[in-house]
Amino acid sequence: MSKSATRPRVTFLEVIAELAITAGVLVLLYVAWLLWFNDAISAGAQREAAVQVTTVWDEEPPAPAPAEPGEIPILDDPDYDTTFAVLKVPRWGTDYKVPIIASNTTDTLKRGIAHYDKTQMPGEVGNFAIAGHRTTYGSPFAGIAELRLGDALVVETKLGWYIYRWRNTEYVWPTGTGVLAPVPQNGTKNPRGDRVITLTSCHPRFSAAERIIGYGVFDRFQPRSAGAPAELNGGTA
Repeated sequence: MSKSATRPRVTFLEVIAELAITAGVLVLLYVAWLLWFNDAISAGAQREAAVQVTTVWDEEPPAPAPAEPGEIPILDDPDYDTTFAVLKVPRWGTDYKVPIIASNTTDTLKRGIAHYDKTQMPGEVGNFAIAGHRTTYGSPFAGIAELRLGDALVVETKLGWYIYRWRNTEYVWPTGTGVLAPVPQNGTKNPRGDRVITLTSCHPRFSAAERIIGYGVFDRFQPRSAGAPAELNGGTA
Protein backbone atom coordinates (compact mmCIF):
# COMPACT_ATOMS: atom_id res chain seq x y z
CA MET A 1 0.00 0.00 0.00
CA SER A 2 1.41 3.40 -1.05
CA LYS A 3 2.19 5.94 1.51
CA SER A 4 -0.16 9.00 1.32
CA ALA A 5 1.52 12.25 0.28
CA THR A 6 2.26 14.63 3.08
CA ARG A 7 0.62 18.06 2.83
CA PRO A 8 3.13 20.91 2.63
CA ARG A 9 3.16 23.14 5.65
CA VAL A 10 2.30 26.82 5.18
CA THR A 11 4.78 29.00 6.96
CA PHE A 12 4.07 32.24 8.77
CA LEU A 13 6.05 34.20 6.19
CA GLU A 14 3.98 32.73 3.36
CA VAL A 15 0.78 33.82 5.10
CA ILE A 16 2.16 37.34 5.50
CA ALA A 17 3.18 37.39 1.84
CA GLU A 18 -0.31 36.33 0.74
CA LEU A 19 -1.91 39.00 2.91
CA ALA A 20 0.46 41.62 1.51
CA ILE A 21 -0.42 40.67 -2.06
CA THR A 22 -4.13 40.84 -1.26
CA ALA A 23 -3.70 44.24 0.39
CA GLY A 24 -1.76 45.48 -2.63
CA VAL A 25 -4.51 44.40 -5.00
CA LEU A 26 -7.11 46.17 -2.85
CA VAL A 27 -5.02 49.35 -2.84
CA LEU A 28 -4.68 49.23 -6.64
CA LEU A 29 -8.43 48.74 -7.01
CA TYR A 30 -9.06 51.73 -4.74
CA VAL A 31 -6.65 53.90 -6.72
CA ALA A 32 -8.32 52.82 -9.96
CA TRP A 33 -11.71 53.73 -8.50
CA LEU A 34 -10.44 57.10 -7.29
CA LEU A 35 -8.69 58.02 -10.54
CA TRP A 36 -11.18 56.78 -13.11
CA PHE A 37 -14.60 55.89 -11.78
CA ASN A 38 -14.78 58.62 -9.16
CA ASP A 39 -13.22 61.07 -11.64
CA ALA A 40 -15.89 60.35 -14.23
CA ILE A 41 -18.70 60.65 -11.67
CA SER A 42 -17.33 63.96 -10.39
CA ALA A 43 -16.88 65.37 -13.88
CA GLY A 44 -20.46 64.50 -14.74
CA ALA A 45 -21.78 66.10 -11.56
CA GLN A 46 -19.79 69.27 -12.19
CA ARG A 47 -21.01 69.47 -15.79
CA GLU A 48 -24.61 69.06 -14.63
CA ALA A 49 -24.17 71.78 -11.99
CA ALA A 50 -22.77 74.11 -14.66
CA VAL A 51 -25.71 73.40 -16.99
CA GLN A 52 -28.19 74.08 -14.21
CA VAL A 53 -26.77 77.48 -13.31
CA THR A 54 -26.43 78.63 -16.92
CA THR A 55 -30.03 77.54 -17.57
CA VAL A 56 -31.15 79.82 -14.74
CA TRP A 57 -29.18 82.70 -16.26
CA ASP A 58 -30.74 82.03 -19.66
CA GLU A 59 -34.22 82.25 -18.15
CA GLU A 60 -33.56 85.57 -16.42
CA PRO A 61 -34.04 88.86 -18.28
CA PRO A 62 -30.66 89.65 -19.86
CA ALA A 63 -28.63 92.41 -18.29
CA PRO A 64 -28.51 95.54 -20.45
CA ALA A 65 -25.53 95.93 -22.74
CA PRO A 66 -22.81 98.33 -21.52
CA ALA A 67 -23.78 101.97 -22.03
CA GLU A 68 -20.39 102.92 -23.44
CA PRO A 69 -18.56 101.05 -26.22
CA GLY A 70 -15.80 98.97 -24.71
CA GLU A 71 -17.21 99.24 -21.18
CA ILE A 72 -16.76 95.98 -19.25
CA PRO A 73 -19.37 95.22 -16.57
CA ILE A 74 -18.03 93.64 -13.39
CA LEU A 75 -19.92 91.30 -11.10
CA ASP A 76 -20.46 92.23 -7.48
CA ASP A 77 -18.53 90.04 -5.05
CA PRO A 78 -20.53 86.80 -4.77
CA ASP A 79 -21.72 85.22 -1.56
CA TYR A 80 -19.35 82.69 -0.07
CA ASP A 81 -19.52 79.17 -1.53
CA THR A 82 -21.83 80.10 -4.40
CA THR A 83 -21.35 79.35 -8.09
CA PHE A 84 -20.99 82.72 -9.84
CA ALA A 85 -19.34 81.66 -13.12
CA VAL A 86 -18.68 78.73 -15.42
CA LEU A 87 -15.42 78.02 -17.22
CA LYS A 88 -15.59 76.79 -20.82
CA VAL A 89 -12.46 75.92 -22.82
CA PRO A 90 -13.13 74.97 -26.46
CA ARG A 91 -9.84 73.09 -26.78
CA TRP A 92 -11.01 70.74 -24.04
CA GLY A 93 -14.22 69.86 -25.89
CA THR A 94 -17.73 71.18 -26.33
CA ASP A 95 -18.87 69.29 -23.22
CA TYR A 96 -16.31 70.99 -21.01
CA LYS A 97 -18.12 73.27 -18.59
CA VAL A 98 -17.16 73.52 -14.93
CA PRO A 99 -18.65 75.71 -12.17
CA ILE A 100 -16.46 78.37 -10.56
CA ILE A 101 -17.22 78.64 -6.85
CA ALA A 102 -16.56 81.56 -4.52
CA SER A 103 -14.24 79.85 -2.06
CA ASN A 104 -10.91 78.08 -2.09
CA THR A 105 -11.15 75.03 0.14
CA THR A 106 -10.47 71.33 -0.29
CA ASP A 107 -14.22 70.70 -0.35
CA THR A 108 -14.73 73.33 -3.06
CA LEU A 109 -12.12 71.66 -5.27
CA LYS A 110 -14.14 68.45 -5.08
CA ARG A 111 -17.13 70.26 -6.63
CA GLY A 112 -15.46 72.31 -9.34
CA ILE A 113 -13.07 75.22 -9.74
CA ALA A 114 -12.27 77.49 -6.79
CA HIS A 115 -11.85 81.26 -6.98
CA TYR A 116 -9.18 82.86 -4.79
CA ASP A 117 -11.29 85.37 -2.89
CA LYS A 118 -8.55 87.99 -2.60
CA THR A 119 -8.21 88.22 -6.37
CA GLN A 120 -10.32 90.12 -8.88
CA MET A 121 -13.59 89.20 -10.60
CA PRO A 122 -13.88 88.20 -14.28
CA GLY A 123 -13.01 91.09 -16.60
CA GLU A 124 -11.83 93.31 -13.76
CA VAL A 125 -8.51 95.10 -13.95
CA GLY A 126 -6.03 92.84 -12.17
CA ASN A 127 -5.90 89.09 -11.70
CA PHE A 128 -8.85 86.69 -11.79
CA ALA A 129 -7.20 83.64 -10.20
CA ILE A 130 -8.74 80.17 -9.99
CA ALA A 131 -7.64 76.70 -8.87
CA GLY A 132 -8.57 73.20 -10.00
CA HIS A 133 -7.43 69.57 -9.78
CA ARG A 134 -5.40 67.90 -12.53
CA THR A 135 -6.27 64.45 -11.18
CA THR A 136 -9.31 63.19 -9.23
CA TYR A 137 -12.62 64.94 -8.60
CA GLY A 138 -13.34 65.63 -12.24
CA SER A 139 -9.79 66.81 -13.07
CA PRO A 140 -10.97 70.15 -14.50
CA PHE A 141 -7.39 71.30 -15.19
CA ALA A 142 -6.10 67.99 -16.54
CA GLY A 143 -5.25 69.57 -19.89
CA ILE A 144 -3.61 72.73 -18.62
CA ALA A 145 -0.18 71.78 -19.99
CA GLU A 146 -1.61 71.23 -23.49
CA LEU A 147 -3.12 74.69 -23.99
CA ARG A 148 -1.67 76.70 -26.87
CA LEU A 149 -1.00 80.36 -27.49
CA GLY A 150 -4.26 82.15 -28.27
CA ASP A 151 -6.60 79.42 -27.02
CA ALA A 152 -9.87 80.84 -25.72
CA LEU A 153 -10.70 80.64 -22.03
CA VAL A 154 -14.35 81.63 -21.71
CA VAL A 155 -15.79 82.63 -18.34
CA GLU A 156 -19.58 82.73 -18.43
CA THR A 157 -21.59 84.67 -15.84
CA LYS A 158 -25.14 86.00 -15.57
CA LEU A 159 -23.91 89.21 -17.24
CA GLY A 160 -22.32 87.52 -20.25
CA TRP A 161 -19.07 85.99 -21.43
CA TYR A 162 -15.53 87.16 -20.59
CA ILE A 163 -13.12 85.84 -23.19
CA TYR A 164 -9.43 85.49 -22.31
CA ARG A 165 -6.61 84.26 -24.54
CA TRP A 166 -3.99 81.80 -23.33
CA ARG A 167 -0.45 83.15 -23.12
CA ASN A 168 2.05 81.09 -21.14
CA THR A 169 2.81 78.61 -18.37
CA GLU A 170 5.25 78.64 -15.47
CA TYR A 171 6.09 76.36 -12.54
CA VAL A 172 6.50 77.49 -8.94
CA TRP A 173 6.84 76.04 -5.47
CA PRO A 174 3.67 75.77 -3.36
CA THR A 175 4.86 78.89 -1.50
CA GLY A 176 4.94 80.93 -4.71
CA THR A 177 1.92 83.11 -3.93
CA GLY A 178 3.22 85.91 -6.13
CA VAL A 179 1.18 84.36 -8.93
CA LEU A 180 -1.95 85.65 -7.18
CA ALA A 181 -0.86 89.30 -7.17
CA PRO A 182 -2.91 91.80 -9.24
CA VAL A 183 -0.03 91.66 -11.70
CA PRO A 184 1.27 88.09 -11.28
CA GLN A 185 4.82 88.04 -9.89
CA ASN A 186 4.93 91.85 -10.07
CA GLY A 187 2.85 93.05 -7.14
CA THR A 188 0.06 95.61 -7.22
CA LYS A 189 1.38 98.18 -9.70
CA ASN A 190 -0.58 97.91 -12.92
CA PRO A 191 -0.08 101.08 -14.99
CA ARG A 192 -1.37 99.46 -18.18
CA GLY A 193 -4.56 98.25 -16.53
CA ASP A 194 -3.90 94.61 -17.44
CA ARG A 195 -6.72 92.11 -16.97
CA VAL A 196 -5.47 88.55 -16.62
CA ILE A 197 -6.73 85.11 -15.69
CA THR A 198 -4.50 82.76 -13.69
CA LEU A 199 -5.07 79.01 -13.50
CA THR A 200 -3.28 77.12 -10.72
CA SER A 201 -2.95 73.38 -10.19
CA CYS A 202 -0.60 70.77 -8.78
CA HIS A 203 2.50 69.56 -10.62
CA PRO A 204 3.55 67.01 -11.62
CA ARG A 205 0.36 65.04 -12.03
CA PHE A 206 -0.36 62.73 -9.06
CA SER A 207 1.85 64.96 -6.91
CA ALA A 208 1.64 68.24 -5.01
CA ALA A 209 5.38 68.94 -4.97
CA GLU A 210 5.06 71.99 -7.24
CA ARG A 211 2.42 74.13 -8.90
CA ILE A 212 1.73 74.60 -12.59
CA ILE A 213 0.53 78.10 -13.36
CA GLY A 214 -1.18 79.18 -16.57
CA TYR A 215 -1.92 82.73 -17.67
CA GLY A 216 -4.36 84.27 -20.11
CA VAL A 217 -5.00 87.90 -21.05
CA PHE A 218 -8.40 89.52 -21.45
CA ASP A 219 -9.68 89.78 -25.01
CA ARG A 220 -13.25 91.04 -24.83
CA PHE A 221 -16.65 90.89 -23.14
CA GLN A 222 -19.84 89.73 -24.84
CA PRO A 223 -23.18 90.47 -23.11
CA ARG A 224 -25.84 87.78 -22.81
CA SER A 225 -28.13 89.91 -24.97
CA ALA A 226 -25.73 89.31 -27.89
CA GLY A 227 -25.82 85.51 -27.56
CA ALA A 228 -22.94 83.09 -27.01
CA PRO A 229 -19.57 84.04 -28.47
CA ALA A 230 -18.29 82.43 -31.65
CA GLU A 231 -15.59 80.57 -29.72
CA LEU A 232 -18.28 78.34 -28.20
CA ASN A 233 -19.76 77.54 -31.59
CA GLY A 234 -16.63 76.42 -33.39
CA GLY A 235 -15.49 79.91 -34.35
CA THR A 236 -12.31 81.79 -33.45
CA ALA A 237 -13.51 85.40 -33.26
